Amino acid sequence: MSSAERPLVRPEPDGDELRLRRPSRAQADRKIENEIEDHCQTHLHKKMEAFCEDCSSPVCMDCILTQDHKGHEIVNIQTGSSRQRAWFEEKMKAAIEKKAEVEHQIIRTRSHLQEIEKEASDRRQTLSTIFNEVR
Repeated sequence: MSSAERPLVRPEPDGDELRLRRPSRAQADRKIENEIEDHCQTHLHKKMEAFCEDCSSPVCMDCILTQDHKGHEIVNIQTGSSRQRAWFEEKMKAAIEKKAEVEHQIIRTRSHLQEIEKEASDRRQTLSTIFNEVR
């Protein structure tokens, strides 16, 4: 079994004695995902330390020096993350407002449809009555 496959065992205090606890599969998966997210997709050995504003993506130092990001606006990873979070929250707020507006329109449209169906039913009834009187 390789070291990557071996489960990590961490000490956990339990009263006066020390108990060993294995992390759950989900915890292990999250740890691996976080490590992958922290590293550049192009330069796998490099940590992402900056953010390219033009491409809206985190980058490592090697990426910054390549032609792909030359002349782009580069900020530190925290600033980029904060800006992305603010942009996302703004878009999310607009989407929630739009959803509420659409839901309100759906309610009005359904109400209007019910009124039309009621009027159509009333007119059919009136026509049926007139037709029966004419016979």
